[in-house]
Amino acid sequence: MEFKVNKRYVLIMLYIAVSSLTIFCIELIFYRESFSSGHYAWIGSALLSYIVYAYLKIYNAVSIKNGVIAVAGPIGNKINISEITSITKKDDDEVYIIKSDKQVLVIDTLTIESKSLPALIEILEDIEKRVENKN
Repeated sequence: MEFKVNKRYVLIMLYIAVSSLTIFCIELIFYRESFSSGHYAWIGSALLSYIVYAYLKIYNAVSIKNGVIAVAGPIGNKINISEITSITKKDDDEVYIIKSDKQVLVIDTLTIESKSLPALIEILEDIEKRVENKN
């Protein structure tokens, strides 16, 4: 089962990218004579924001397949459900910290699409009950 990133976060990154690129173009047109290294910060911000936007658009926030919970990221953290030793809820169920003997996985529910969030919380609570019964 795959859980997508909240569209609001994707659109915010697109807005930041477009805004940064617009400011860079305006400075390029009107302040060409006094172009300094600070102007390159705007193009760098635009490029970085576009990269993050593309990443959020392509990858899922969380996926649960074949007994493995995976959180999207540059490293791509994964944890096997059978290896989970504890699940902790923080900040009024907004953050789940899943621990095994070797790894720690953090799931931020604020970044997940709201329509699929109840299913994810139900799955995590079911796994939490299994872990408590095992211990």
